[in-house]
Amino acid sequence: MAFAGLTLTPPWIPKLDVDELSIRHGSVNALDYDDGIVLEVTLLEPERFDSPEDLIEQFRGAESRPGRVALVAGKVPPQWRARLRANRVSWLDVSRVLEIHWPRIEIVAEDYPVNPGVRSRLPLGLAQGRAAVVQALCHVALENQPAPTVSELAARASVSPSTTSRTIGDLVEHGLVSKPDRYGPVVVFDTAALARLLAERTSWRRAPVVLGYFWGASSFDVAARFSVEAERAQVGSAITGRVGASLFGILGAGNPEQVRVRVKCEPKQLTDVCRRLQVERVVREEANIAVAADPWGLGEQDAEQSDLNGVRARLASPLRIWCDIADEPRGTEFAAQLWGMMTSDR
Repeated sequence: MAFAGLTLTPPWIPKLDVDELSIRHGSVNALDYDDGIVLEVTLLEPERFDSPEDLIEQFRGAESRPGRVALVAGKVPPQWRARLRANRVSWLDVSRVLEIHWPRIEIVAEDYPVNPGVRSRLPLGLAQGRAAVVQALCHVALENQPAPTVSELAARASVSPSTTSRTIGDLVEHGLVSKPDRYGPVVVFDTAALARLLAERTSWRRAPVVLGYFWGASSFDVAARFSVEAERAQVGSAITGRVGASLFGILGAGNPEQVRVRVKCEPKQLTDVCRRLQVERVVREEANIAVAADPWGLGEQDAEQSDLNGVRARLASPLRIWCDIADEPRGTEFAAQLWGMMTSDR
């Protein structure tokens, strides 16, 4: 009988009972022993690391903090696993492999038994336009609009119906939405969970970025002038991050060191696009603008023109700004205010 419960937030986590450990999907990452001791779990995604050595170093740093254990969760490369085992790294792989080395818990199960009726699921990727579909679905849910059909979502996300259909199928499998029949509407079960998935997979730190200098008297002036320049050059763009939040009325969010902006282009085109837009590439300390490649137009989707206190700029949607702001100074605070603004009428 399990004497510890492990709850994890990734949507692909299955319901499992392995030896003395019970694993469930939940709203927090935590390890709860049956004697009342609770440890926070730090999740590390192997996809974000270039080598097992980098992953092991991060794992050790996370586990060195009191009241905390760490877990590598995701698609662990097979060629890394021997190194992880040798360094007693705890990990949960999507291919039905689990290895745990925590206080009072030691588990090595090469093919652990999944509970009857529960299908083991892969992590939900949002590449190839799928992120645009998820973002469009979040927009619909946050705006309290009627549940959309696949064709309506495809049009709003500017992707093909086939990509939209495959994305919805994955969301249904992960329990995030329902779609009763082929031509019926797509109903969101948990808007917050869907938005968290979008933020995890498409946050600012995942985007290719050029740091540069763009002339302007202030961050708001930079945002306004850049929007004009992008429109002149016929490049899709949207201001995001703290400046975007400030222009939506979030108090205290203005005047960061760099204005964040998404431009619709492929990553390999970003340097040339910045040159066309008069952005001079500089070192981080001299940069006043950060320009991210946005091939699927996440910034442009539901963008609108701002005219706050005389500042006219093209702004990303509050949802996109919420996804992009968390890693900026006081970003979580401003993100909470944005979320409150988006959900106040729901």
